[in-house]
Amino acid sequence: NLKKKLKQVDDLKAKVDSGELANPEKEQLAKIARRHELVEEIENLELDLEDWNNAESFLKSITSC
Repeated sequence: NLKKKLKQVDDLKAKVDSGELANPEKEQLAKIARRHELVEEIENLELDLEDWNNAESFLKSITSC
């Protein structure tokens, strides 16, 4: 689940920013650096879903006549 991954990245970033995780590993820093990719992927999927819902509504409206 992408939103779960995004929350994990945000939690990790908060730990790094607060100093709770003083020496993050390279992999952890890479996860934080890829946050924008997760956000973009979530946004694209949400737009695709919205388009699908709009198309489905349109088809229902023209077939119900």
